[in-house]
Amino acid sequence: MNPPPGRGLQLYYLAATPAFFVADRFFGLSVRAAFLDGWPAARYGYYLVCFACGLWAWRAPALTGIIAKTESSANIILLVFSVMLHYYAVIDRVAADAPLDGTFGPAYAANLAFASVVFMLARFRSMRAA
Repeated sequence: MNPPPGRGLQLYYLAATPAFFVADRFFGLSVRAAFLDGWPAARYGYYLVCFACGLWAWRAPALTGIIAKTESSANIILLVFSVMLHYYAVIDRVAADAPLDGTFGPAYAANLAFASVVFMLARFRSMRAA
């Protein structure tokens, strides 16, 4: 069963959640849920929700763009919130003369890039369809 034109990348982004989970769990490559570094249970829950979104998008082709935009928006908002929390933690450490650690790394940048590209594609394709 092939996806209708215009929803392929969005659908595959959502349906590839098991591959993102395997890369995260077994290889330490967290590019989908980098904002949940300190909360493994929440990370697994997030992967489960993303996989459910992929199944929903597969079963409801007309909703793929909306599902992808919603998931990507939530991902970006949570990532920004996470970066903000790390930023405040760095400020607290500087104020306390404590050593700094690397808080915003390549995984966060990759996470932001993936979510942003899917969001933009979903948005532009929905505008073109209207």
